[in-house]
Amino acid sequence: MAKKRTPRPGIYDPSRYELLDGEMFVHFAAAVRHQAVVREVTCRLNRYLKENPIGQVLPAAGIMLDPFHWLVPDVAYVSRARQASIVQADWLRGVPDLVIEVLDPGKITDWVDREVKPRIYGKQGAAEYWLVDPENHAIEVFGGRKGQPMRRRRVWGAADVAKSRLLPKFALPVAELFAGAAIGKSLRG
Repeated sequence: MAKKRTPRPGIYDPSRYELLDGEMFVHFAAAVRHQAVVREVTCRLNRYLKENPIGQVLPAAGIMLDPFHWLVPDVAYVSRARQASIVQADWLRGVPDLVIEVLDPGKITDWVDREVKPRIYGKQGAAEYWLVDPENHAIEVFGGRKGQPMRRRRVWGAADVAKSRLLPKFALPVAELFAGAAIGKSLRG
């Protein structure tokens, strides 16, 4: 008879768990290409925020909104004005100003990122939500009224420069974003 093993603290689990509308979603480790894009977005936001210290960027920060919504976006930006009220040692205890998700085409996360999260983040009061699409070299920007589901407001294509109303003078050339993350392109996972 096999002995039942219980997980021990410190055991690596590459999965990411999110609670959306009370339903548990398990996301497996993202593809290398996905992580390269997350890295590039985070680095560019960090560079901007070092020159313009108006907030902080947090990759893969856990967000605890309420007992039914625990999320882990790829990248979150929290303005300096809101940091003290939501940034805690373990989780963000409130919605970030800007939430960024990088799509992983063909995975359940694509549907969750497009359909479920804009509704949740909008109702919780996020100002902007970006979907970065490595497959189509595009960034979709969602926004809306506080307390309402977010709607797609703009799509920045490969020839465009993405901007955010939350980050004055921030400019992200979309083609450069994906060129900087090109390492993952040949290592699709």
